[in-house]
Amino acid sequence: MTTKLEIPKIPIEEGRTYFKKEGIDLTEEETAIVLDFMYTLTRFVFKEYFDIE
Repeated sequence: MTTKLEIPKIPIEEGRTYFKKEGIDLTEEETAIVLDFMYTLTRFVFKEYFDIE
């Protein structure tokens, strides 16, 4: 049985603040790209290893 999972997206400004706190200075565009990649990777891992879509 496959379960559907809604993963909330982190707002760009919130992500940018987090990265800046960790010493990584990104533009809004760069932050959006990184967050989109992380979202895609998270969905892949859940789908592949936890049978969640």
